[in-house]
Formats: sequence, C-alpha cells, structure tokens
Amino acid sequence: ARNRLEDETVTPFLYVKFIRKGGFVINRFPRSLPFTISLPKMINGRIIVNVTQYRYRRLNLVKQEPEVPKYQQYSVYKVTLPSQHSSWIEFVYLDDPVPLKMKIKFDALPEYEEVESEPVLEFEYDDGAKLYKGSKVVPAENRSFISEFYIGLSLPKELAPGTTVIVRQHADVNVCVSRDTQGDGYLTENCAGVKDDNVTVDAVKCRCFILGLIYAKSLKIQRTRILLDPIVYVAPEASTHDETDTIPLGLLVFAVGTLIAAFFVDRRRHKLDLIYPVAYPGDNYLLIVGVLTSVRFLAGTRSAVALKIVGVESSSRVYLLRTHKKKRLRMGHDDWFVITTKTPLGRISDIIVWHDHYYLSDWHCSQIYVYDPLNVKWFHIYVERWFRVLPSLEESKMVSLKVKEVDSVEGVFLSLPYSFSSHFINELRNSHNIISLFYLRKRSLTTIEHRSYIMLIKILSIGFAAWFVEKYITKLVYGKELDPVSARGLLTLDWDTVFLSFVVLVFTVPFVLPFQLALRSNYKSRLLQKKITNPMYLQLSKPEDLVTTSALHPQKTPLPPDEEFPPPKVKKVGFLLPDSDSSSMRRMTRLLSNVILKRIAWTKARASIGRSWKKTFLTYFGPAQFHCVNITWDIFKIKISSRMMTIRICAAFVMALLIVAMFLILNLTNIYDELQVVGFLAMLAVLMDILIVDPVYILVISLWTFYILEISNKESYLWNEDAKIEYPKPVSLRQYLEIATQKAYKPLLTEAMQKKKKKQRTLTRLRTMLFTICSLLAIVSATGALLHDYSNQIFFSSQGLAWQLVEPEYYARRPSYEIDAVNSPPKVVDFILNNLGAFVKYWYNGKNISTYHEGRWGRDLVSKPIGASQLIVLFIHRGGGGAKVQKILEDYFEYTAGYLSPDNQRRDELKLFSFTLHCMNESFGWTTGKSRDYYPLRGHNYTLPVVDFRQFYSNLISILGDVTDDMDMYIPRAIIYITNYINSFSRRITTVDAVHEFLPSGVTTAKIHVNTYPVYEVDQWIHESYAHALTVFIAIHFIITLNEMMKHGKGIVMYFLRINGFLKLIIYPLSIALAVSQLSRGVGAALDDIVNLPDYDYVDLHHIYRKAT
Repeated sequence: ARNRLEDETVTPFLYVKFIRKGGFVINRFPRSLPFTISLPKMINGRIIVNVTQYRYRRLNLVKQEPEVPKYQQYSVYKVTLPSQHSSWIEFVYLDDPVPLKMKIKFDALPEYEEVESEPVLEFEYDDGAKLYKGSKVVPAENRSFISEFYIGLSLPKELAPGTTVIVRQHADVNVCVSRDTQGDGYLTENCAGVKDDNVTVDAVKCRCFILGLIYAKSLKIQRTRILLDPIVYVAPEASTHDETDTIPLGLLVFAVGTLIAAFFVDRRRHKLDLIYPVAYPGDNYLLIVGVLTSVRFLAGTRSAVALKIVGVESSSRVYLLRTHKKKRLRMGHDDWFVITTKTPLGRISDIIVWHDHYYLSDWHCSQIYVYDPLNVKWFHIYVERWFRVLPSLEESKMVSLKVKEVDSVEGVFLSLPYSFSSHFINELRNSHNIISLFYLRKRSLTTIEHRSYIMLIKILSIGFAAWFVEKYITKLVYGKELDPVSARGLLTLDWDTVFLSFVVLVFTVPFVLPFQLALRSNYKSRLLQKKITNPMYLQLSKPEDLVTTSALHPQKTPLPPDEEFPPPKVKKVGFLLPDSDSSSMRRMTRLLSNVILKRIAWTKARASIGRSWKKTFLTYFGPAQFHCVNITWDIFKIKISSRMMTIRICAAFVMALLIVAMFLILNLTNIYDELQVVGFLAMLAVLMDILIVDPVYILVISLWTFYILEISNKESYLWNEDAKIEYPKPVSLRQYLEIATQKAYKPLLTEAMQKKKKKQRTLTRLRTMLFTICSLLAIVSATGALLHDYSNQIFFSSQGLAWQLVEPEYYARRPSYEIDAVNSPPKVVDFILNNLGAFVKYWYNGKNISTYHEGRWGRDLVSKPIGASQLIVLFIHRGGGGAKVQKILEDYFEYTAGYLSPDNQRRDELKLFSFTLHCMNESFGWTTGKSRDYYPLRGHNYTLPVVDFRQFYSNLISILGDVTDDMDMYIPRAIIYITNYINSFSRRITTVDAVHEFLPSGVTTAKIHVNTYPVYEVDQWIHESYAHALTVFIAIHFIITLNEMMKHGKGIVMYFLRINGFLKLIIYPLSIALAVSQLSRGVGAALDDIVNLPDYDYVDLHHIYRKAT
C-alpha cells in the first residue's frame, strides 16, 4: 500500500486455479487453447469507471518554408515499446483532419523521399477520444516480434509555412501478465491485449494461455525525437539579442540630454532676477522689501499677494508682488522687491497685506523686512501666520501688521533657519538626488550640472550593481548562483529582495560618494556654510562707505607685478583687500574689481532717481543686488572653477566607463534572460534611494550641520569679540573675503573652534591608527594567501545540476530515460550511465561537460568533483525484507525486495564480477527515496574515481550489471550514487545523491537530492571574526580617506600622488580582496583534507556535517 503510488498495475489481480480430481493442478487448457478475460481498470489501487479517453503524448509539427533543407521538412521519431508484440498498430490523433503522411521502418531512419511517397492517412472521428483518429499497421517484415521502430511524419505542401499541427499518440500500453503459481518454473508470460469494440476503455481485455495470477500493467511507450541536423547543445545563456544594444545607447542619449538641459538651466538660474522691481513713472523714493515664505508644507502660493506700506508722513500705493510670469511666492524662498513712492513715507508704522486666493491656495508668511536707503533704516515684521482659503473670514485675506524698527538686521539673518524642520527641508532641496534638480535654492553654491552628475552616476551604477548582485552576491548570501528560472523568484517584494536592493545601493557608494563630497573643501569655511544654508544673507553699503569717483570711463592701467595693488578707479563699494603679495589674491582682486565692481553704481540724487533708465540701472546693478546675491557665488565660483573642471572630467570618465560596462554585460553575458530580475532590483533600489536612503542620509547630515549652526549662532565671539548685543554684527565684507579666499587666514579660536580643533586632532590620530592596522592585516593576509593552497572548486548551480540530471538525452540508437521513467532495473543502469556518468553535452562556455581523460567539469570551467564518487548498494536477505504483499503472491513478483531494516540488511562481504564490496558501518547520514522511505548511507560501497573516466565507466557498468542481473543471489533494496562538490567561494559543501529503489512490488524508482551544507571548521569562527574585523576597518578607513581626499587643497590627483595617498591606493584593493578571500576561504584541517583529497579517495560529507552539528 505504501508503494501503490509507484505501482504500474492498472487492474486487480485475478488468481485462476484449475485443479483436476486427485489434486493435480494444470496450468494450461487442453491443446494450449487461449482464453480471454476482461479486467476492470484501477488508478492508485481503486477501480474506476467512466474513463473517457486514453493518455496521449503530444508532438508538435511545424510546416517549414519550402527553401529550407529537406531534413527540416519532416520529423523522425524512434518508438521503443515496453514489451514485445507480434503485431502493432500505430494510432495518430488530430484536432482537425490534415492530410498527414507516415512512413515506418525498422533498420534505418526514413528518408524524406520515402515519407513523401507514402499514401495519405485516412482519419475518422473517434467519439471516445473526441479527436480525429488515423492508424497504420506496422509490418512485421518476417519478424517474430516487434519491439522498436522508426516513424517519419511529414505535413502536406498545401499548408501555409509556420502552421503548427499537434499530433497525439498513445503514451502508454496496457500489457497483460499471466503467471503459473505452481511448479518449479514459475512461468511468466506477457499476454496479448485484445482490441474488442464491446469492451470499453474502462476495462482491459487480455488473451492468455497460462492459468494462475493474471493482471495488467501500464507501461510507457518511449518516443524519442531524432534531430537529423548536427546537434550542438547551447545553453540559453549563450543566446545573443541585438535589441539589448539599444539600452546603453538609450542611456548615453539620456545622459547627454540631461547634461545639456542642466547647462541651460544653470545659465538661466544665474541670469535670474533675484530682486524684482515694482516701480511707477514719476516716483522718486525707493524702498527694498523682503518677503520670507515659511518652510512648511504647501506654504507657497500661486495667488496674488499685494502690499501697502503706511508711514508717519504718507502711505504708498498698493503693490502687487510678482516673482515670475506666474504669480507665486515659493515655499522656503525669500523674495525681494524694489518699490518706489512719489513722496517720502517717513518712519514706517504699518504694513497691510492682501492674499486673494485666486488659485485656491493657502500661503504662510514668515517675516517681512523693509529697508529705507534714504534714511538707512531697517524695519522688521514678524508675521508667522497662514492666509487660508476661508471666504467668511475677511482677516484671512487681509491683515494689518505693526512694524518694528531694528538697528542691525544682519544678526536676524544669521539666526536663520528658525527650526530644524525648516533646515531639513532646505537640505532636502539642496542635496536630494531628485528634489534638488527641480527645487534647488537659487543661492545654493551647488549647480544643476553638479546634481545631474550625481543623479546620472547613481542610476548607471545602480544598473551595474543590480547585475553584479544578481549574478555574484547571491553566492555569498545563498551559497549558489541564481539561474534565469530561479532568479525570477526575486520578482516579489519580500525581505530577501529588499536586502538585495540595499546591497545594490551599498555598491553604488564608491561611485557616487566622491562626487557628493567634491565641493566640500577648505574653501567652504563654517562661516560660508552658514551664509549658504541660511535662507538669506544681506548686507547693504552705507553712503559713507562709498567712493565718489567717476565710473563713466575707467582708466585701465596694467598692474606691476611687484607693486601694491592700487584702489580701482571705479565708483564702487569702498572695501579694499589687504596688502598681499599672493598672486591668487591679486588675481581675485583684479577679477572682482574689473568684472563685478564695474557694474555697480550708486547715487543719492533724487532727481536722477526719477529717470526711468537710471531707475532700472539702479534696480538691477545697485549695491543691494551685489551684496545680497552675487558676492557669495562669484567668490566661490572663482575658487572652484578648476575643481569643477576636474569634476566634469572625472564624471564623464565614470559615466563612460559604466555605459561601456553595461554594453559589455549585455553582449557578453546572459543578462538578457535575467533582465527582468536585474531591472526589478534596479527599480526597487532607485525607489529605496529616493524614498528612504537619501532622506535618511540628509536627515543625519542635517542634524550635524544644524547643531554646528546653532552653536555658531549662539557664539557671538565668532563674529565680533567686542560686540555682545542682542543682534551681533557679522564680519565685514573685507573679513568675509579673507575667510573665503585666504587659506592662510585663521579666525579667532573660540570655545567651539577649540573643540573642533581637538576633534580634528583625534580623528587624525584615529585615521593613522586605522591605516596602520589595515596595512598590518593586509600584510598578514597576503602572507597567509601565499602559504595557503587555495582551491577554486566552485560548483556553479545546484539547481542547474538537478536540471541537467533530469533532462533526457536524445540518442538515435539507444533511448535515455527521464527520472520519472526509471521503473525497472535495466533503466537504472541506463539512467546512471547516461545521466550521471557519460555526459555528452556542452556547457554555455563551449567546454565538454565530461571527457574520457580529464573527468567531469563544472560550469565555471574550473571546478570538478572533489575526490571520487561513491556507489552504495543496500542488500537484504532473501525473504527477510517484510514485503507487504499476500503470502500466496509474494514469490511471483519480479525483482521482489522487502523493506530494509537494521536486522535484515546484509553485511557480509560480497563478490561482484571482479570487485569485492565491503559493508561500511561508520556513516550516520540518511537519505530518502521517491517512496519516502529512509535509507542509511551505509552499506556495500565502492569508490569510483572520476579522473580516469574509462576506468570509472568500466567499473560502473560491471558492478551495476552484476547487481541487476544476479538479483536472485543479491537482492538489492536501493542503490545510492553520491558525488561531492565543494564551493569554497560560498563556504558550502554540496552533495548530489541519486537514490534508486527496488520496491517490494517489483517497481524501481529514482530520485535526486542536491543538498548544500556549511563547511565544518573547528576554528572557523576565528577566521570569520578576523575577516569581518578586516572588512570593518577597511570600510571605516575608506570613508575617512574619502573625506581627507576631498579636503585636499591641490585636488584628488595630487592627493594620490603623495606617498600616503599612493600607499592607500594600493592597500585598498588588496585589503578588500583579502577580506573577501578570508570570508570565502576554508581554513582548517577539515576543509584542507577534503580539498586536497587524492583522486581515488572518497569522503563522507554527510558524516562530517552531522558530526559537526
């Protein structure tokens, strides 16, 4: 009953006994007359009714083009019958009647001309099968029996090329068996199945001669297609697809288009008006108004905002504030407007603000600043309120605000941003890979071009890393490489997929991080960072600071190289740079004087203000525009021009390298079959980077920078040692230029600066210590690598092996069986020899899977099975196996073998052919067969060396032949064939077990196990800890070195040209490679003994693994 699922019997057992008077039993009727019996059908041991149709084998015939060779115009199959037949009728079933031709031959393959000369088959509708049935009698040709023959099939010429015709043929045949239960001969005969129209398909009609045990069993008909063209096995990985070439081409076009767009966007950003005029003809008095929109969600507005200023003497008109063609005040922006009045307002007391909600948008105003250049006074309004869409409340649309005069506005700006949330949103807009491309702050020192480089390199590196992770990292994680079929299991959102996507992002860090840190240098001091991170920094010149000289025709005088730089002869802000012989300082001063300051003119004449052209000139080129906007970017642009050129060259090189790598991957690897998985991992990694990783990284950076800014805002000594007022005055423009341009300038060491210097010294010492440790570990690892005998026995894919083992071979003269078709002892031998021994296919790299002289190879061109293979035969004593059949029938089964138990297993020495088999009793491993019975991995064993393939093949045939041919003497219960592989890369051992059972019912089954286990090492944890520590040290040191490299004043190239940088350049690849090798190498006696096994030795890895656990 336990093995009924594997039984082939399709009818009950009928026991017929004919006894004459006197107790004499006869086994035949007189004159050996045949008799006919109909037996009902069974499935899984149960009698069935209403069977509608037979089981069929489907064959697909495709009509080829007329110009193709004739060997492709027809199909040839070899039919192997499971038993001998005196006559045979070959049936063909079609969905629709098609004029099909069939030729049957015995000794040779049918030729195309012979098939075409045959008459067309006649088809009639079969009600039971619900198909059109045609038949052809196989001629005996003076043969006593029919067991195998060849069939040639061809489609008619009338069919259109490309038409597919599905041909169905019987997949099995019911064979009747009769056994004589009396006498010493135990005669067994295969009866003839009788075709009777009165008997339905629910029954089997048998015509027999021998009385006794009668039953029918269903055996598969082996149909093997014979390919007439030369057969060269090419795995799917080797296929090439021209359409993949469009992917790198599309990436190249996308990258170039993005950079061109970024170039024009940057030009437009630098030309934007950052102070907007709101003026009327005839007005003579000027005011500068700054409106700060909050950094809150949906705080900006596209609706119109109007403003009216009320003074002591008079009031202004109602001014409509516009920034662009679209009327909007954007979230987190400070928008500045120059407005004019006809009469002076005097001291400003109130400001009235309107918001009309035309676009149904809310607006949150933070603060408003007003500057009166005539009286040199600042006025401040702290608003901090929403203007919401509430029609019933008029105060939501209009509000009157009281104005407060302040003595110094610079300290107010230096105290910005007001909260950490505002600071974090600003950092998102400046640093996020995607958000910064669309919402970059207009005074940010970075550019759209720089942000585009980071975004493009991120995308390209994610695509490369996704392929690398899917192809190789799964070896480290799962101990195997995913083939195209199993890799599609990653197309689900689970923890494994998320983990692999995170690994993809980790692999992109070395590509992207240098460009993210490229603009971080000693030129950006903490003061400069404050001016850029804060929403606004404003410093206007006072009238007494101005130099009244002519600006109409400036006199160009060459600069003597050794003389002091004279004050420029222009009308400009009166700040001079300190005396210095530095060429960079003279270049900076000359550039600021001749390029920037010549555009600045300022006058207090009321009459000239009334003229429109002077008003426009004043609005766009006045000191407010210069000090408020241009000074930070222009000074920084001068200092980073060479650095930006280096960034462009490096970014272009990295992007070209990634695109070329993508092209090579698409054309030289099997990524096309895995493109869905790679694309899914890449898209998931991009989403994780945009939504999770990048915001978290910016959040951490924001916490650090906000802490620094908060300390510096509270430290008034940083700006002025003597000023201790509520709003400390910032450094002057002269000091600002010195800090931004003089690398030798050292600000006063306040308490915060002293802490920073102390922290820098600590980091420097830590960096030196880490470098020393990494160097020593690298030297120790290199020495160990030279002394250790590495073995690259990498098993490519356990799933791939299982697929190769069960795939049927196509031979013209000898059939090969799939694993499900192994149901008799002869098929066991055939399966082992064809599938486990004599591989004749090629791997995707063109190398033979096996050769007679070199043994069997793995798919990676390097690995081979370790040591020798093991053949284990489990014998039982005859009659001692506990067969689960009736006693009256137990002696009448072919190859009967009972159930195995420790009591009935044979352990004595056996002699098979010229080999002596000994029973081993040391292994504690177990395996299972297809019947789910457990078998110990101990029995009569023989070692089969795989290096000498001729000896391997000869010994295997001899042993298996004796085992299956002499089963009356040696009753086998199971044959286990074991091959060992060691994957030293993933620290896994792989055992491939083929289990062949001889069941009590006489049926033989086969099953394959592919198991992977961790390598047993006594001191494995020591080496793993060492490798992990090495990896952590390398990672920390690498991050610190990147920071040091980006801060190097002479550039990245000069940094690596130094001795320290050159040593790091060498030590990093070596250390990383050694860390990986330490994680993947097997150190210890167990692995060394296994790897260095002689070719004729076998090791029981099941025993080692279970002993370790």
